[in-house]
Amino acid sequence: MKKAHINGLFKPILTVDSARCTIINFNQKGEVVFELPTYGASFESWLLGTGNYLYCYLSSKGHGIQVVTPENEIITDYKTDSEVFSCQPLDNGYVLVGELTEKRITIIAPNGRLEKIIPVKSATSGHEVMRSARKLRGGEYLVVHPGDCVIRQYDGIGTVLWEAKTRPNTFGAVERKNGNIIYTSQTALVELDISGNEIWTFEASDAPQLGIHWLTGLHLLSNGNIVVCNWLGHGMEGTGIPLFEVNNEKQIIWSLAAHEFTSNLANVQALNENPYEVATNVMK
Repeated sequence: MKKAHINGLFKPILTVDSARCTIINFNQKGEVVFELPTYGASFESWLLGTGNYLYCYLSSKGHGIQVVTPENEIITDYKTDSEVFSCQPLDNGYVLVGELTEKRITIIAPNGRLEKIIPVKSATSGHEVMRSARKLRGGEYLVVHPGDCVIRQYDGIGTVLWEAKTRPNTFGAVERKNGNIIYTSQTALVELDISGNEIWTFEASDAPQLGIHWLTGLHLLSNGNIVVCNWLGHGMEGTGIPLFEVNNEKQIIWSLAAHEFTSNLANVQALNENPYEVATNVMK
């Protein structure tokens, strides 16, 4: 059995390797209990309440999202010419998709039909338009725009309701219950208040033992701690710790490394948390 190297009190997680095109389920001992190939390079995956898996992908044959059974039987299949780095499970089997090239969020029905389009704004085009896209509890949409160094909140027709400047090379973002936003930039976690001011940061220099190269996916836990991916792409494979949990005092609760059988872990879901209640912003 494949087993990761763990330092600290580890929690069961689901993660996805963008280089090896594989979803990986780790138990609390750090053992790999399940693996699932993805259609292309995936930067986000989810274990759903049904036991099925949702992921987005990028490939030479196109991009999109799939919902599949553990046996890899396709339940939902949506293809697009736009790059897709983000997906989110919504209510009743619907899926939110962030489409970069078209500068839009789309809502996809369980049968793969496009149900709704929410246009987003960006001064850039292509690869840098968007990373994380989320539907929030209040029905708004939160989008990370790395090319603009901005996070924006939109209504259901694409009107900008709120925006805040960010550091360069952002990727993931979640909303706390008090409305604050936590996002990942390349070498820092940052928390913004509702006025867009930085009120907390976790810098690479706060934990040099992690070898932080590029922070990507994150999962905000119900206790306020954050599980974070340190993506080791662009030739940095094996040079840092790809997964860790940090608290508000900047203490590392656990870290995980599995360089023998992983390359570029890109996103993370804590499996002992209810994803429909914590600030991963999954809608009920």
